[in-house]
Amino acid sequence: MPASTIKKLSTSALARHLGLPSLELFNLLRELGWIKRGANGWLLTGKGEFEGGSYVQSERYGRYIVWPEALLEHARLQNACAEVVISASSIGRACNVSGRYINHVLHELGWISPGVKGWRITEAGKALGGVEIENEETSIPFVKWPPEIISNRRLQAALVNSYGAIGSADAPGKLPEDDLFAQQRAQPCHGIDGHAFEHVEMAAICNWLYFAGLSHACGRQLPGESALSADFYLPGGNVYIEYWGEQATSALLSEKFDKKAALEQQGLVLLEITDKDIEHLDEILARELLRHGVPVY
Repeated sequence: MPASTIKKLSTSALARHLGLPSLELFNLLRELGWIKRGANGWLLTGKGEFEGGSYVQSERYGRYIVWPEALLEHARLQNACAEVVISASSIGRACNVSGRYINHVLHELGWISPGVKGWRITEAGKALGGVEIENEETSIPFVKWPPEIISNRRLQAALVNSYGAIGSADAPGKLPEDDLFAQQRAQPCHGIDGHAFEHVEMAAICNWLYFAGLSHACGRQLPGESALSADFYLPGGNVYIEYWGEQATSALLSEKFDKKAALEQQGLVLLEITDKDIEHLDEILARELLRHGVPVY
């Protein structure tokens, strides 16, 4: 067949066909000796060129590597893919959440359990192909998973639900293409711990605090003579959290400002979360709470 008629796939497209996260396939191809790291990205080796790899130049993406579609049937590549296990961080990248958050969701599902340090595999996790591994330097255990865990319907449903959406295993949403927060915006929902909210973003904050093991109250009255109530209160650090979403009325917006003024007047710690912060709670809340003496995880 003429080279011009051979269907070519980018490495990312090849990864999708193989059911692997892109980063894992790049690392695997490097281990096979087909590509190597260059100063400006990945480069083909002689072995990679022999297997049909070539370069394509794009105005949008610059130069990148493509492979013949027939590589999907390559025995050595298939055998290597069968041995691949991926970390919680890789799962997180595919689902647009942190690896740390993924581990807490996996714990909630009963697939892993916390050790003195690190994570241990459970029997349920083993049944799904999870493998417990020890860090060679620290001996701290962690768990890796077969790539197909990303499309596991129970995990998908748990991720959607843990962000406050009302879902089920029959309709968990699609990860990572779907926005986890777009499905049930401004609809009544519950946090994993049973707290009820009118907005999915509020449930997302509640669930983050739950997974972090932080005792918290919802709708707690502000100290003093104020009749206002805080969105969240963490007694362990005397910290208040307010979510600044799109307020339905000017009265609600005014109430938000009154709460902020009351807390600031008393010198109390207030963390303010906006819509753009919701998908980065693991970074933002962990950082801000540690700044105020509240240990996280």
